[in-house]
Amino acid sequence: MPLPSQRNRQVFFIPEIYTVRAQMIKCSVLPAPKKMIKSKSIARIVGPTLTVMVISEMKVWNPDLYNSQIAPLVYLSGVLIFIAGLSIVSTHNIWVVDWRICLTCIGWLAVILGLIRMFFPQYCLQSFQNGLSASIIEILLILTGIFLTYKAYWSEKN
Repeated sequence: MPLPSQRNRQVFFIPEIYTVRAQMIKCSVLPAPKKMIKSKSIARIVGPTLTVMVISEMKVWNPDLYNSQIAPLVYLSGVLIFIAGLSIVSTHNIWVVDWRICLTCIGWLAVILGLIRMFFPQYCLQSFQNGLSASIIEILLILTGIFLTYKAYWSEKN
């Protein structure tokens, strides 16, 4: 049973960030779920990074980028990819059927790719060919990055 001083008291708590957001879009905004805020924050980093990184590595833009790779460089890139994937997975392991599953899948794929590049750098050197299949994967990654960027910055609908 509430105390007498609390019976008729209604407390409305709207954090400052939602007040600013409501003023910017000129409508009433209910606070988004915490997981959605986290998803958008991660997508604001992953989307543009994925898009710019893949475009800069494309055969059209840098045709000789992968001609002289060495095993220690493949290993180092595997460590960095593993750390990035593990960071995403540890903060965003959300399995729901909407756009947020893209972030979780990117995190797990980065963990797996990082481990493969760390434990089998010679295999990665021998098996890489910058052909049609690499171009198709690059285009899919660019489209995924653009999609995540859109969802993080411009999409108001959950």
